[in-house]
Amino acid sequence: MSLRVCTARVSYRGPDRLDVTRKSGGPAGTPFAPSWALLGPFLKRRSATGLTDADWAAYVAGYKEEMRASYSSRRSEWDALLARGQVTLCCYCTDSDRCHRTILASILVVLGAVYEGERP
Repeated sequence: MSLRVCTARVSYRGPDRLDVTRKSGGPAGTPFAPSWALLGPFLKRRSATGLTDADWAAYVAGYKEEMRASYSSRRSEWDALLARGQVTLCCYCTDSDRCHRTILASILVVLGAVYEGERP
């Protein structure tokens, strides 16, 4: 059976919730959260001037590179996530189209999961 993945804002409280933020994700979310080195400048730019498509593309590339490294160094945590029946990846972003939770969902799909979309 494949992992079923949803995404949602951090306020989602269902039993399948996984907070994948750097700020509040704790140990379970850490392998899947962007580093402060990647996240800090991204958030600063988003607040100051808004994001360009180039900014977003650079963030996506950086996050994917971090996740490749995480998958190699923290494989047991990735395997545990993939072994779950259902997960909802949660973070603070209001725009799921420009959010690492959606990028992570797409990575999990490549690893065999099924993405079921953003929860309301």
